[in-house]
Amino acid sequence: MIQESTTLEWDPIFIDRSPSTALKIYVLFLLVACVVTSYNLVRVWRVVLPFSTKRPTVPSACFKLLQASASSFGRWIGLTFLAWGLLASTTVYDVCNGMLVEKATGRNEIILLIRDFSTTLSPAFFVVLFLCFARWHTLVRIEQFRD
Repeated sequence: MIQESTTLEWDPIFIDRSPSTALKIYVLFLLVACVVTSYNLVRVWRVVLPFSTKRPTVPSACFKLLQASASSFGRWIGLTFLAWGLLASTTVYDVCNGMLVEKATGRNEIILLIRDFSTTLSPAFFVVLFLCFARWHTLVRIEQFRD
């Protein structure tokens, strides 16, 4: 009679974990940042079409709108990095507490921690990249007013 082996090996790649509540809130924050940035860009583009050299009818109002949008984008960039830092520090704290409770400090736990960091940092960089492009576009428009 042939016996089947029922031993399962543990592999960190195939662990199915649902996202934490903090990560869900963080992703919602990133979506809000993208929506606010898109709204500000559309508001600026309604006054002056993108990539247009035509002057607006009220240059001072448009200039103030561009300055306010650029300032807003800069604040959102900083806030996005602060939110990621907060999420990363709480993740490190939770993982370290779990490792202390289980008295286990193997390589697998560290690999999971690094994977969690990359999971939260990658979307943050995409949102900040979007915000930087929007801010850059707005600052270019401001410089065109000065010329």
